[in-house]
Amino acid sequence: KILPFTHDMISCSPYVMPNSYGDNVKLNIDGESMLDWQTGSSNVVFKIILRFIFGFQAEYKGFFIQPANWIPFKDFQLDMIYQGKSLQIRYENKGEGKRTFLINEKPGVIVFDEIMNVEKLWVDKDNLEEVIRISIVD
Repeated sequence: KILPFTHDMISCSPYVMPNSYGDNVKLNIDGESMLDWQTGSSNVVFKIILRFIFGFQAEYKGFFIQPANWIPFKDFQLDMIYQGKSLQIRYENKGEGKRTFLINEKPGVIVFDEIMNVEKLWVDKDNLEEVIRISIVD
């Protein structure tokens, strides 16, 4: 458990901060949190990881995929629902030095992002199939 961190016996999840909690053996209070509420920090961390590490950026007419240039994983798999369609993103670092993107085993539309200094894939939501399989290889 991450929050709160003052004692071992707590009952809140690691992604919420309780309104009140205590630890008093005499009063038989063992750290039970009565009212958990989600902090904004968990949402911020989730968005940072989704956008700047896995590289998923939703836009009005579609989405970009641009995993970080320095991605800290040898590979990853991300499955989600986008516009009611199954979206499967697979990344693998083979050390090839050139990033390739495939959508359902076909080359996609690549754009270079000068600010992020990375190539990214554009996927138009008007051209989506029921299952979208995106493969990224470095």
